[in-house]
This record gives sequence, C-alpha cells and structure tokens, in this order.
Amino acid sequence: MAPNIDRNKAPETWITAAPFDTITLVKGVRPQTGTIPVRFHVYWAGSDQDGAVVGYYWAVTETTTAANLPGPRARDYHFTSKSDSTFIFNVGENNQDRQHAFYIYSVDNQGKGDPTPARFIFNANEQYPPLAVFDQARATGTVFSFDAGGVLRSSTRTFDIRDSLTLLPYARDTVPSGSRLTFRYHGEPTLVGSVVKGYRFKLDESELQPTAPESLWHKNIVEYGVPPEAADPARNGRDIVRVAPGDKVFTLRAVDQANGSKIGDFTRRFQVNFSPDTWFAGPDSTVADGLPSPWARRPSCGSCTDFVRYAVLRDVLHNGPAGLPGTLLSADSVVILPAARKPMKTFLELWGETGSPDTVYLRREFDTVHLNAYLIFHNGGFDTDSKYDVKVADHLHDIMPEAPSGPVLEKAGPNGSPIGFRNRVTTLLTGTGLLSFTAQSRLYPVFDPNDSQHFPRIGAYQPAPEAGQGYALERAEDSDGARDNRIEDARNQVRDHPHDPLTKALVMVFNVDFPPEFLTSSELFVPKADGSTVFIGQDWVLDIQSVDIDPYVSGDPHGGSLKNSNIRPRFRITGLDRAGQPFTFSVPPAAALDQQRFLNQQTNVQFRVPDELGAGPVTITVELCDCAFCESNGGEGRCITRDFQATYAPSGSARAARVSRPGSH
Repeated sequence: MAPNIDRNKAPETWITAAPFDTITLVKGVRPQTGTIPVRFHVYWAGSDQDGAVVGYYWAVTETTTAANLPGPRARDYHFTSKSDSTFIFNVGENNQDRQHAFYIYSVDNQGKGDPTPARFIFNANEQYPPLAVFDQARATGTVFSFDAGGVLRSSTRTFDIRDSLTLLPYARDTVPSGSRLTFRYHGEPTLVGSVVKGYRFKLDESELQPTAPESLWHKNIVEYGVPPEAADPARNGRDIVRVAPGDKVFTLRAVDQANGSKIGDFTRRFQVNFSPDTWFAGPDSTVADGLPSPWARRPSCGSCTDFVRYAVLRDVLHNGPAGLPGTLLSADSVVILPAARKPMKTFLELWGETGSPDTVYLRREFDTVHLNAYLIFHNGGFDTDSKYDVKVADHLHDIMPEAPSGPVLEKAGPNGSPIGFRNRVTTLLTGTGLLSFTAQSRLYPVFDPNDSQHFPRIGAYQPAPEAGQGYALERAEDSDGARDNRIEDARNQVRDHPHDPLTKALVMVFNVDFPPEFLTSSELFVPKADGSTVFIGQDWVLDIQSVDIDPYVSGDPHGGSLKNSNIRPRFRITGLDRAGQPFTFSVPPAAALDQQRFLNQQTNVQFRVPDELGAGPVTITVELCDCAFCESNGGEGRCITRDFQATYAPSGSARAARVSRPGSH
C-alpha cells in the first residue's frame, strides 16, 4: 500500500485588532497585560498556503489572579465563519476587573486547524456598571394619633422611604412597626449594547439574595411583611416575616451581561418603629385642692406661709380603690392606660418624721423635698405603632394572686400606649457642685415573679438621700424596645436649654433638703433679731437656737428621719477696728482645720474676739448648716446665712459703763 502522507499544510491565524498578543513580545521581557472595556470588538484573520480558510474556533478563559489563568479546554471552543465579533467579557460582581485570555485558530477547507492558536491576554474592566433605580420604596402600616378633640384614633398610612445615606448616625425616614415594605425598581445599563440580566437584594438577610452565584432575582419588586394571602411563592415564605424594629438598610444590586455591578450598592435606609413619647402624669392638683379625703393641708415648713397638700399613708391604704384621689396611688393606676393619662408636672413625696414613710406630699416642679424621702413619679406616654405587649406573665393571678387587674396589665394589640417606663435622677450636689447619677431603672411595670426583671410597680420610686438640685428624666418604652431618647442628659438639658419645650416636658426639676431654720423667736436666742444685744468684753457667748425639719445622716433607712442631726454654725463678724477702719474676722478662721468646732452645739457657743475689734455696731453673719463636712462631702446638707446686728462694748469703754446690767446682752 502507498503510505498515507499528509501534504496539507496547516493554516495560520493572527489577531488583527486587539492589545499586543503576549506571545509576540520580546523574549525575556515580562509582558504587561493590557486593559480593555468589557465590551470589545475583536478582529482576526487567517491564511492557508495550499487551500482556503473556511472558519475559526475561538475560546475565552478567565480568572481573578494572573498566576492561575487556565488554558482552554476543547469544550470551551466555539465555531464562527466571521473574521470579527463584539464580545462582552465577564467580570465579578464585587470586582470590576478580571483577567482573560482570548484564543482563536483557523480551519482550512480540509478540516485542518492551526496548531498554534493566536492569543492575547488582557484585563477586562467594567467602566460602565449598570444602575439600579428605585421606582418606589414605601411602608404601609397602622398608626395612632389624637384627633382635634383629643380622641385616640387609628389609621392606615403609607410612608415613603427616600434616604439613601448610610453614613449618618441615624436614619431620616421612620416607618411603623409591623409595616408592609414594598420596593419597586428597574435597572438601567450604562454600557452600550448590554442589558441588565437580574438583581440581588437584602434587608435583614446576612447576605445578598439569591446567594448562589449563578442565580439572580428577575422580578422588579421585593416585599416584606406581606399578609400570607399576598405572599410570593418564589420567596419561600420569607416575604411574610415581620421585619424586626431597628435601623434598616435595604440593599439592591443590578447585574449586567458581564456580571458587572456598581461597587457600592444602591440603598434605602430607614428606621422601623417610631419611638414613644413621654410626659409626667403626677397628681392632679385641682383635685387635691378640693381636699377630698384623705387629702389635707398644712404649712410647707415651720416658718412658711404657703400650704402643702398631704395625706397620711395609712389613710390612703385604707381608702379602698379610691386610694389617693387625683393620683395613680389608686385603682386608676391599672385602669388608665398611659396614653389616656392627664399631663401634670407634679409628683409625690413619701416621708416620715419618725423614721418610716408615713405621709404623702403633693409636690410641683422646683419644690423642695425632705432629705432622704422617697419620690414617686408617674408618667403618661404615647406610642404610634407598636403592640401593647406589656410585660405580664400569662395566667398572672395563678402565680401572683395579689396582683391588681386592669387594662394596664393586659396584653393587647396597638392601642397608642407604651408598655412602660424607665427612670433616672441626676443631682447637682451641694457643697462640691459635682453631679451624682442614679442608675437607669429597670422597665416598669413588669409583673412576672418567674422573670429576673420582675418589677411590679406603676410608678418610679426614687430615694433622695443627697442634698442638691435634682433632675428626674423619665423614658417611655414600647414593646419593640424603642425608648424616648430625645434627651440623654437631664442636667445638661436644663442648663443649656432651660426654656426648650422638650425640657419642660421631659425633665422634672426639684430641690432636696430643707435647710435648717433659726428659731429667733426663742427667748434664749442670742444675738437678738431686733439688734438689741450688747456684747461686753472680748469673750462672747451666743445661743443659736435652730431646728432641722429633715435631719439625716448617711446610713439611715430611706423614707424618713431617725432624728440623727448634724447642725454646724460658723460666724463672720464685721465692724471697725480701733482706728475706725473696716475690720472682719471669722470664727473659726477660714483657713482653720476645725471648721466643725461648734458642731451640734447650739447653746453656750463661746469665742473670743480679737483685740483689733473696736467698739460700736457690729454685724454678725451666722452660717447654719445641717451637715458636718459640707464643703468636702457633696450632697451632705445645706447651709443658710443670716445677718444679725449687735453692739460691741469692750470692757472699760464708755459704752460698757452705760449698760444697765452685766452680762453679754
């Protein structure tokens, strides 16, 4: 047989319009990979010495790293009879560059192919990624509001979501809790000849949906919180799930034919759940002024001319459901929901003169309360959207038979009320001027003995063991955990914005500790208030009769006084020296260490005046404090001062000779 000799020469192939073919570069020189757009027009050509080129096979391989760029497999090749074509090369959704290799070889009329395909290696860059355009972003939900007549109404409203900024500390759009969220959109390719082939999205999901790289969402709507009958089967039930409250960002990504997307996805940011509002709902003073039993009245202090409303606690407890009329120390506490409570900038004080709290006082803002008293703050509040899922155990009365009953302690749907409150008091301490803060209270009411947060009360009960100016800040909380955080620091708010309506609404200012009082009406009091006292000689004897109506020392039980008292007098005498020049001295001296020299000494207060003091009128300024170390122990007590006029007659002076009787006055 004659030998089978293949005399057909293979065709040649080359690329005529593309970045440099790296095979043709100078040997030994590291090739620099060129970059082209993802949509690129490639031209090629072929020749055959002994026949004709009838077509071409081309293939594209790709990778994200140059070191691992693979070669083509047989199944990667595609036949074409053309000598040019426009290609759209793939990139990554999260990476706008990807390295590719384009291979092409020609085939002659006898079916023989070029054994050395032409090739060029390049980076494809997505310079014109597609845009995702929101056509609609909105929430539809039920909200509550008061009408012009003060009646609470519910309505279904739609809220637009427009905020696309994610770097601000808070979202600018808020939607109701439990809303139906609807996002409609479309994609716009910016690369000529390309199309948007699908989308990815996420809200509370941990990653963009669909998660499979080869899958995309092809619909132009995504919803959350829809009713079951409106659910989209393609979402597998995920669209009927109620969106949790909080700061939310809906993320949308459009993907084009090159698998490209804009780095930095398109977003809509919003807050789910309106925060509740808070107000003080203290005792109704118009009711107390009518003095219904057990209300009574008496002077607010020993020397005061105004009257305070009060009630004996024992009588309140024995008054049945009526309790203390006009207050939430009654059955009203579990009957009147927070949204229906009347705003009143008042509060209650619970204190007893005999050590245990036995008397309830009505107090208004800026009133003074007894040191170590309990203060009771009741609040009202309004919540636009959340359920009234109050923290009450199921079958409460089976495990807590003594618990009261009423709408306040019954779970319900949205009704315009927050489920409870938290309280915090800041005190600007006397003496040091430092601030003292209580811890923010737990949420109340919580009626569940099996819960560690069990806190069965309707109001805030706050002891006041530190003298100073107090600032009570109350915060409503809804069942979704949102709080009224419009004010963070009560003291700073009052200092910086004293006339702001928000300050007036949310912060209660009061004073703690009645200062001691001078009992100048006592016959024993020296110096006399009428200025008739004459001190003869340098050895003076004073009798500073006084009373402290709320004595307290650290460690006494809260709510009353055990009569443990610290009364500290100090003196400053102003007159003329022997040369007739102004002269002042203090007892004890200001720099002395024994500022407590006369602590708890009211009678027989003795000291010697200096030789420099001349005869004549003197002013005795008496500082009287109900604290021992007032200047160093902030909040220990308060001081008052009063000037008394007297006359000094040194022994042997003419004035002393005219005094009709011996002694110091």
